[in-house]
Amino acid sequence: MRLLVALFGIALAGCQKAGDERPALPPLELSERQDWLERQQAGAPAPPSEERLAELRDLMLTGFSDEFGSRLSGRARERLLRQDDAFRVLEEGLSNEDASIREHCLFELGRLQRPASILPLLLRLKYEPDQGLKAHVAGALFRLGNGAGLVELIRQMAFEPTAEQAGLVAIEICQLAKLELGEQPTYVELTRALERLADDWKNTGRTAIGRGDPDPSLDPLVQGRVAEHLLALRGTELRPVDDARFVLSRAGRLALPLLKQTVRASEPYLRAHSLEIVRDLGRAAAELGPEILPLLADPLSRADAARTLGELGETRAAPFLIDMLADPDVELRAAAASALGPLRVEAAILPLQARLDDPDEVLDVRVMAAFSLAIFELDRPARDFLLERRRQGDFHGPTIDELLDRLDEIDRRRSSG
Repeated sequence: MRLLVALFGIALAGCQKAGDERPALPPLELSERQDWLERQQAGAPAPPSEERLAELRDLMLTGFSDEFGSRLSGRARERLLRQDDAFRVLEEGLSNEDASIREHCLFELGRLQRPASILPLLLRLKYEPDQGLKAHVAGALFRLGNGAGLVELIRQMAFEPTAEQAGLVAIEICQLAKLELGEQPTYVELTRALERLADDWKNTGRTAIGRGDPDPSLDPLVQGRVAEHLLALRGTELRPVDDARFVLSRAGRLALPLLKQTVRASEPYLRAHSLEIVRDLGRAAAELGPEILPLLADPLSRADAARTLGELGETRAAPFLIDMLADPDVELRAAAASALGPLRVEAAILPLQARLDDPDEVLDVRVMAAFSLAIFELDRPARDFLLERRRQGDFHGPTIDELLDRLDEIDRRRSSG
């Protein structure tokens, strides 16, 4: 034990010595962003008038209903889809009580290629009560360049009542992504293909659809809707805040231009929520690392910034995080310990091992150090430490389960190449 502490001291001293040569953290500059977001929201194209919406609704209900005969329905549908603002009423139709109308709206929104429709579709992914239709939500999202529904689609393929329907959507997605499949792919083959697409989505925030197209995040309506969700985070009611977090953390790169501004907001609520959303986005938001790095000097945001930088893979943060392992603040030590593993900087191994092996260290820090060490493939002792916590029940069970699940996912990715 004394040897480990001594080695940790030597390693830390080496990091601090290296720190004398490295540049200091970039200056911390915070700016008010709430008024700016309100201007972004106000700058979005105005919705149609109620009279216009009523006209579009009539066309939609006629076009998507079996009550009026195929000829009349076909004409109404064709006329609706020729309208530039048809997407507005199709988005409204996502919450229609008739599941068949919702299905039609999902299909047409995927075809219309309006990037702003990604945001209401993501909300539908959360609230759609028909499990079979969730597969179609995933399909519509993928057509629009968003892969957030792929994990849900994999779940639906494993659920017998929806497996066939989900499998058909999966085949369509694989074809859109130009993946080679056999004439009759098995569910196992489809699942593996979707897992590869989901990994790609998580790492890049993009799908194989539309990668060469203009940046959809620059669409004024997209910016206005993203701003609306960010402004919802200031509320005290749980549901609107949770909805905003759900949508933005699954939007891929769509929200990055505005998040780049709000992670450095002077409003604490906006800064804190934005950091958590970026952390959920992970490597897809890696370009925001330089914007977040200065927050390691912010007393209110240091721990959140540390965790977020780890998820982004921002290796420039590693020397500062190693220093933080010796900080008096327990939360900061735990945050740094959890962030260093995902960064995979080998200089962190010895300091992390010292934190894990110190019996006087609080369990929060030791658990996070074990998680990070397991990522370095020194995994048996570190993983065993986490398994022992599960057996003894002396640490928050769901957190241990989540960490072990993440390690299993990392192992899966390693084994798949």
